[in-house]
Amino acid sequence: MIKKWMGWGGSFLLLIILGQSSPYGSSQLSLKEAVNLGWRHAAAWDPEAVLISASSVDDEYEEEGKGNNGRRRFWNLIFAVPEKDRSLILTIRDGQVQLKETIDVYRAAEGVQVHEIIVDSPQLVKRARDKYHLLPGVTWAEGYHFVLFKSENVLFAAVVGLNEKEQYTKIFFDPQDGSYLGMSITE
Repeated sequence: MIKKWMGWGGSFLLLIILGQSSPYGSSQLSLKEAVNLGWRHAAAWDPEAVLISASSVDDEYEEEGKGNNGRRRFWNLIFAVPEKDRSLILTIRDGQVQLKETIDVYRAAEGVQVHEIIVDSPQLVKRARDKYHLLPGVTWAEGYHFVLFKSENVLFAAVVGLNEKEQYTKIFFDPQDGSYLGMSITE
């Protein structure tokens, strides 16, 4: 099914892809597993594509875990092509790519390479809970969530939850070695 849509100041192509099984044998994926799955689709779309960001997404029907084990059922990933106004947005659900959108808007300033992710979300959420006492979110951003991005050539993997005062908190780690990079608290 192909549809032409207008949005974000330009046109983009919407492709819906169903039924592509997860190679990981589970409906919940870690950050690195979601990126690896998305990377295969992005490389087929454009071999020069780089990852701009990856983030887990709330799932109202997710009964177990909700990120406690470093895995989530739903992920959104954005890939872009350096030097071109061309991006690919992927939605992963239950280990399958469910949606691909190509937009002609976003230019990659800096991107993440899959080999840069060494320490994965199961290890990072454990560290966030044990060392920084991060608690799971209870309403918006329920459970633990995970975000990966690069800014000013520094790679960040964030674990998102609540601090002991029940404030929305992001704890940032370097996914290359797991070292702590900082914390952001929203009151």
